[in-house]
Amino acid sequence: MRKVLFLLITVFISCTVFSQNFSLKGVLKDTSEKRLLQYGSISLLRQKDSVLVSFTRSDATGAFELRNVPPASYILLISYPGLAEYADLIEAKKDDDFGTIPMITKAMALQNVIVHGGGAIRIKGDTTGYMADSFKVKEGATVEDLLKKLPGIQVNKKGEITAQGEKVEKVLVDGEEFFGDDPTLATQNLNASVVKEVQVYDKKSDQATFTGVDDGIKTKTINLKLKDDANKGYFGKLNLAGGLPNRWENTAMINRFRQKKKMSAFGIMGNTGKVGLGWGEERQYGGGSGVEMNFSDDGASMSFQSDNEFGGMDNYNGEGLPSAWMGGFSYGNKWNADKNNINGSYRFQKQRVTGGSNNISQYILPDTQYFNNQRSQSATSKYRHKANLSYEVTLDSSQSLKFTANGFTGQTNSGNTFYSEALTGKGLPVNQSNRSSNSLATNSGFNSSVLWKKKLKKKGRTVSVNLAETYKDNSSDGQLLTYNSFFKGGVLTSRDTTDQKKQSDYTGLTINSKIAYTEPIGQKGIVELSYAYNISNSESKKLSFDKRDGKYETLNGSFSNDFKFNIKTHVAGAGYRFTDKKYNFGFGGNIANADWKQMDLFKDTVRKYNFTNLFPRANFQYKISQYSRISFNYDGNTRAPSLNQIQPVADNSDPLNVYKGNPNLRQSFSQNFRLSYNDYKVLSDRSIYTSIGFSPTSHDFGTLDVIDSVGRKTYQTVNVDGNYRINFNIYSGFKWAKPDVRIGLSGNGNISRNNGFLNGLKNVHNNTSFNFNLSFDKNVDKKYDLSIRNELGYNISKSSIRPDVVTKYWTYEPTLDIGVELPWKIQLNTDINYSWRQKTSVFDNNNNVVLWNARIEKKLDMKQNIKLGFKVNDILNQNLGFSRVINSNFVSEKNYDVIKRFWLVTLSWNFSKGPRKEEEW
Repeated sequence: MRKVLFLLITVFISCTVFSQNFSLKGVLKDTSEKRLLQYGSISLLRQKDSVLVSFTRSDATGAFELRNVPPASYILLISYPGLAEYADLIEAKKDDDFGTIPMITKAMALQNVIVHGGGAIRIKGDTTGYMADSFKVKEGATVEDLLKKLPGIQVNKKGEITAQGEKVEKVLVDGEEFFGDDPTLATQNLNASVVKEVQVYDKKSDQATFTGVDDGIKTKTINLKLKDDANKGYFGKLNLAGGLPNRWENTAMINRFRQKKKMSAFGIMGNTGKVGLGWGEERQYGGGSGVEMNFSDDGASMSFQSDNEFGGMDNYNGEGLPSAWMGGFSYGNKWNADKNNINGSYRFQKQRVTGGSNNISQYILPDTQYFNNQRSQSATSKYRHKANLSYEVTLDSSQSLKFTANGFTGQTNSGNTFYSEALTGKGLPVNQSNRSSNSLATNSGFNSSVLWKKKLKKKGRTVSVNLAETYKDNSSDGQLLTYNSFFKGGVLTSRDTTDQKKQSDYTGLTINSKIAYTEPIGQKGIVELSYAYNISNSESKKLSFDKRDGKYETLNGSFSNDFKFNIKTHVAGAGYRFTDKKYNFGFGGNIANADWKQMDLFKDTVRKYNFTNLFPRANFQYKISQYSRISFNYDGNTRAPSLNQIQPVADNSDPLNVYKGNPNLRQSFSQNFRLSYNDYKVLSDRSIYTSIGFSPTSHDFGTLDVIDSVGRKTYQTVNVDGNYRINFNIYSGFKWAKPDVRIGLSGNGNISRNNGFLNGLKNVHNNTSFNFNLSFDKNVDKKYDLSIRNELGYNISKSSIRPDVVTKYWTYEPTLDIGVELPWKIQLNTDINYSWRQKTSVFDNNNNVVLWNARIEKKLDMKQNIKLGFKVNDILNQNLGFSRVINSNFVSEKNYDVIKRFWLVTLSWNFSKGPRKEEEW
């Protein structure tokens, strides 16, 4: 009787359990050969730990069925010989029929992502895609917060992004520029919740994208693909914050998207150092009187980079107390079946920064050492208007025309005061200086280009023509007043005074033209032939007027010059690319002949030079599997000296450190080798990225320093050989399944050698630095999120003139970031960062800092989009501006004013709405 009863209970329990389980079925089909697939392998893995739950094979009709599947979240994994794997995240809640499941070839998989719904990282060609919802961030997080969670991507305190070991220059939104080329506008103002995928890739030039032949011009780019809902309505945010002592931070942004039409507007104002502080376009346009001409890697184009005698419109780097205002709008649209594409934006920026700093330096000379202490105060205000426009039209099925233009105009007003003293190793004075300067500078620039592309009848045969111009116009007026005292053995021996008016004017125009032709070679190869002709004309006038009888009318010839620099360049190029299923490679290069003409209008002298330069390039990529590849890149490029470096005039804006141009400078030639490897495992969510690069430079630009007995330094740029740089990056990230913790391990290092001359002796400076990071991330939805970072750094520096003087130190920065969801719709966030810097024999001050910030917010509405909050920055009031610089013959440590403790009452609103009716737009 007991056995019968036990059997009945067992049968009852089995039936009950079985009744709660489900059946999953489908049919496998080859999309290329249109055939049903027999004996395909179907695996069902538990999502949380990837444990195999069920397995079967398809029958002769391609059908399969997994029976008795318990309710849970699973990974459905299907494989078939010769075809790409299929993976999908599924929820077993009922009997389910997946219908026909398409299986594609591995070759097609290299061009198309086949992981549907599953997998945090996807690789398509040369693009790495991160599925945003796979990386948990706290509610209300920005895109910048999301990027900090992604493997292989780092974001520093300035908002600068590094991806796969390279600095990101552009952030696009759905493939289009977002208010020009300032990456922080997108990363710091768009909400992470609207992003579907973050794509990282090397953006090629328009011409290389069209022809398929690499021209060596690449820009590390992030593209933010928005969710479908974001592209069918409007979304945005409004943040209002005010508090003490006199702190405010307000931002507003609205984005209205309807299919291909996109409109955005924003406004930002604040004085907390968090918003409106990006002025990155200076790299593109230049802001001063000295301009460096950079040839592109293929030698086919040139660009300018400027420096200003009194300081230009540089990015805010955390130094000083800023106030910023910024606003703008953008518009983009595609119509006529995407044959017409327009994108434009306008932005206004205004900024004021005040502050002071203290700098301690140790100068290492062949026979002695001396120390320099400096105190400074500065105030800078500036504004700028900037606009961008691009328009592309498809003329017919074989040709298109693209026009781009961007420009800006602005003004900078700056004033600075300095006090410095040089001391011997025994503390005796060597010199003392009181210096003040001010300047008013206007800056403007305009770039434009036209690109015509034409496909000929034979597939792969194309022709393209590109015309581009760049114009700059910068001028400044300033005042310099300096009182210097000099000592010998601690006894005052002499004094001098400099009281001058400064004028600086620079104009520059470049015109670049290029024609390219491609021809297919076989089924998998393509060759490109090109010719370019470029003209660059620039003039720099620097005038210094000494004060006489209360007037600044006496021209000082030692510090004045009018200089013209003209370059004409012919460039011939050839390249070849071969593409196969598993690998692709390309090689080629350009040869450029440049005529230089340097005209010193003060001395009525002309110097002419002729250079022939080679720009080789090669790359190779092997696809080990769909998610694993190894690649090698090489390129060589020539860099011309800046106009400031060759203009034969002394710059005495700091009379104790006088720079003079060197008209005998030649071009430098750099070679860049990089080997990289990346691998991703879908089921274990494990990623690895590593790269190593080596860059030697011949005829590099080094410095010749001459320091006299009273500490005055004169220096100029000279050509040197033997400089090189080695750098590496490695990242490994994986998910610890049982506690559901994401772990990241990363490291990077730089080894460099730089040559120069000091008081007639050759000086070889070797510097090595390493950084290691260990991170832990844990998220429990609607409960809490936890992030822990540990960064350890080491730096060692040594110069050949004094091998007995070695500078080395460790740094350590642990960070804890916690967000907790409390009852009554309250959210608490706090982060603590500890910065430890090892003391040295020179820098023995305590610069260790604990930064503790906290924020509490209450959600006010049912949708939890409106929040009222209170936050405190730097609770312990320990924030400290700090930096260290190591150079060939000196090391320095700088402390500067920064924003310290403050509190804010905050009100934020993240809003969105789906598509409207047609007549409402």
